[in-house]
Amino acid sequence: MDNIFDNMMDDLMKGHPQNFQTQKQIRERVEKHRVEMELKEHNAKLKRKRLLDESRKPKADLKPEFIKEQKEVIREVKSNVDLMSDYITNTVKKEIPKTDPQSIRENYSVEERMRLLEQDVFRVKRNQHPIH
Repeated sequence: MDNIFDNMMDDLMKGHPQNFQTQKQIRERVEKHRVEMELKEHNAKLKRKRLLDESRKPKADLKPEFIKEQKEVIREVKSNVDLMSDYITNTVKKEIPKTDPQSIRENYSVEERMRLLEQDVFRVKRNQHPIH
């Protein structure tokens, strides 16, 4: 970056002598820009150093973690038939106990029994004429 500024300054010095005032203004701007760039680079280096220093400091409130040994889990070796058998026994639907009519009459009101009968009628009709 500095070489570019030096080259610009050399070109200005070799330029037309009648534009000396303009060259002087341009030279001042180039110098000002060079100083600003050096200041920005210096600040960036300081900021980088500060950030690195902060990141390298261990935090006092953290306790070191100890690595826990993993316990080896030993699984039983089962055949595919045994696995499927276990799966079937776990997924079998439990049979719903049938209620006798006596308990329905005693536990439900007339409106609720009518609703149950309507549901039964619709269920039976649906099973007789499935929708294709």
